[in-house]
Formats: sequence, structure tokens, C-alpha cells
Amino acid sequence: MAEEKDKQKLARPVLLRPHHGMCLAYFKGEGYSDGFSAHMKEVLDELQKGMDVQLYVGTDEICSACPNNREG
Repeated sequence: MAEEKDKQKLARPVLLRPHHGMCLAYFKGEGYSDGFSAHMKEVLDELQKGMDVQLYVGTDEICSACPNNREG
């Protein structure tokens, strides 16, 4: 069942704000909070597996875990 969920994740493009590409390139495991850093690492791991990216100007996948994000 976990494999099926992983396949579904890879099947869709991850939405990213353009500047988050730079954030991911220089990510060192630090961030606003432990939860945010863990989420960032998870997204980075998925991208390294080959997940497609769609550039986006709204609240993206990275922003979704930011403790400063209030109501999107």
C-alpha cells in the first residue's frame, strides 16, 4: 500500500515557487522549525527520485509546512 501511495505522489507534479528551487539546492536541514525542515527534506527526496515540477506563484508544497503560513 505504501508503494502505491509513493507512485501516486510521483505521478503528479509538485508545485514550487521559483525561489524554492534555490532553497532546495542549498538545503542543509535547517529551517523555521523541525517540522518544516522534515517536510523540506521529504520534498527534496521526492524530487531526487524524479518527480516533475510545475512552477507556481501561490502557496506551494514548501509553503504548506511553513509555520508562518496562515490560511494559505
